[in-house]
Amino acid sequence: MGEATSAARTTRDRLLEEALQLFADRGYWGVSIAQIGTSCGITKQSLLHHFGSKEKLYREVLEAIAAELQGLVCLARANHAKPAEQMWELLTLLGTPERRRESMLRVVMRELLDIGERAETAGAWPLRGFLDSLDQLLAETPAWSTASREHRLAAAYLMLGALKYKVMSTSTLKGMYGPEAYERFESAHREQFRLYVEATLGEGELIAPGR
Repeated sequence: MGEATSAARTTRDRLLEEALQLFADRGYWGVSIAQIGTSCGITKQSLLHHFGSKEKLYREVLEAIAAELQGLVCLARANHAKPAEQMWELLTLLGTPERRRESMLRVVMRELLDIGERAETAGAWPLRGFLDSLDQLLAETPAWSTASREHRLAAAYLMLGALKYKVMSTSTLKGMYGPEAYERFESAHREQFRLYVEATLGEGELIAPGR
């Protein structure tokens, strides 16, 4: 019984991972349940057996991303005492140049910007908890302790957007300028992003320049 449950969970996790990559590359509207099934090597009916609908599958992908993001928040908080340092650590973890992390950020960006008519029917907002965590980190930062929630959320949104915009532009910039130039751009972006975050948080030297 336990082995069967474990096998089912492994299959489900594999399907969620494949769906994550497809939603990251094409967005919710750009991929069908049949295409996801084909990519996973199963029929549309088999995929529907596991998740019921594309909407439910997508929600599970978002919930998995939200859980992972909250894990990164906890890790950042555990690694540093100052809220500003925790915020920088979190943004650094989010910007790790790794395919799964980049795919997560792509889905997050699409969900925040490209939800369209789904906004009227979405029954839950899995990513809200993560945005609330960013708001809380800012609220604990001296420079933002008396700011309104709306202003804190706007600041967090701008920092997150700057990070995600770079991730979404990776393939375009590599193709436009070449891999070597992109590596130099990535280094420069990290430096400029550090300065921007420090200025936003009202904290200097969150990380040594050039690291």
